Amino acid sequence: MELTNHMRINAFEDNVIALLSTKSDGDMRLTGHEQYDGEAYARRGTFLRQYEIDPDSVLSAELMHGNHGRIVDNLARGKNIRVPKVDILVTTQKNVPLSVSVADCFPVYLHDPVRGAIGLLHAGWKGVSVSEDGETVISSAINLMKCADCDPKNIVAHVGPGIQECCFEVGKSVYDKFKGFSHVRNIPVPIPGVDPDSEITHEYVKKYYVDLRSAIEFHLRHAGLQEYNISSDRKCTRCYKGLTKLNPLPEKSVIEYQFFSARRDKTTPIQSQMAVIVCR
Repeated sequence: MELTNHMRINAFEDNVIALLSTKSDGDMRLTGHEQYDGEAYARRGTFLRQYEIDPDSVLSAELMHGNHGRIVDNLARGKNIRVPKVDILVTTQKNVPLSVSVADCFPVYLHDPVRGAIGLLHAGWKGVSVSEDGETVISSAINLMKCADCDPKNIVAHVGPGIQECCFEVGKSVYDKFKGFSHVRNIPVPIPGVDPDSEITHEYVKKYYVDLRSAIEFHLRHAGLQEYNISSDRKCTRCYKGLTKLNPLPEKSVIEYQFFSARRDKTTPIQSQMAVIVCR
């Protein structure tokens, strides 16, 4: 059995390092609070140095749960730079690590091996649903890659772990935004105060679920990516469990939740994974 600690994404060429931390690496979210962020930066450093990435060189998106992004080629470098009000980062430069934090939303990694450009985006339901201007976080990311002289047909995309259809219960208004990627389940709910020996003890309640990963894949194809250039990790951040502590005695090994999940954990502030991509 293998330990399910941090993940290296194997969807790209060898000169592209794409990573995702897991719960065992610790909370990676940046909040803007000096003391809290100091601890997160320390954990980020431990994680990144395993792949010879300088943590001070990482550009992190300050998320807005929307569809705005930036090409960061001309951004001034410095220690622990956070790019404000974006969910998408793109660069054509080598050795410029890009990062987003996720905790049920999906990290989507992009690489154009012809142009040498990379991108990283944070895809939650608000960004993936079509906005008033007709854009999604996916279409905006591919448009930014095109601004960096990329041809969508050359772009390779990987959709990392996120909350899957099994656990992504939503309200009716969100359900309506994802027609074709959503379904209704009739869930039995106990009727309060009813004798358990009664003939009818439950009533059925409609619950709405969205397959956000499939919606992301659809928008990638719609933006011009080739089917064979799109891959996905189907692990659910809310319910997936993996082996995190190995013991010679199997019964003493530890299997627990692999990822932080905003829906499951309900912590304040939210605890998050760190997604990273860099081209060497």
